[in-house]
Amino acid sequence: MDICHNQLCVLRCFHTFYAGDLKNYLAAKVTDVVIDQIFLLIFSIILEISIVMILLTRMLNHKFNRILNICQGCIMTLVKAGSLYGLLSPTKHFIFFCIIEILTIALIPWMALRRK
Repeated sequence: MDICHNQLCVLRCFHTFYAGDLKNYLAAKVTDVVIDQIFLLIFSIILEISIVMILLTRMLNHKFNRILNICQGCIMTLVKAGSLYGLLSPTKHFIFFCIIEILTIALIPWMALRRK
C-alpha cells in the first residue's frame, strides 16, 4: 500500500495544480474567487497535507498510518467535493479535474480500510 499511496498523493498534487488556470492564478483571479493571502494559506495547507502524507506513510507504524490515511482521505475528499460547490461558476475543465481528484483521494481511505 505504501508505494500505491505515494503514487496517489503525487497524482493528487498534480491534479490540484493543473485543475485551475495558471494564468488566472497568477493574475489573482479565478472565476468568482479572489486569491488573497488567506486563500493562498488555505490552499498551501491543503496541498501540504498530501505532501506530508507521502513521508509519513513511509515512517509510521501500520496502525497509526492506517488511521491517518483514513482521516486524511475522508477530510480531503470532503474538501475537494466542497470546492465544486464553493464556486458560483466552475469551468468544465475544473469539474473534470475535480472528479478525477475526488476519485483518487477516495481510494486512499478505501485502500487503508481494506488492508489489515
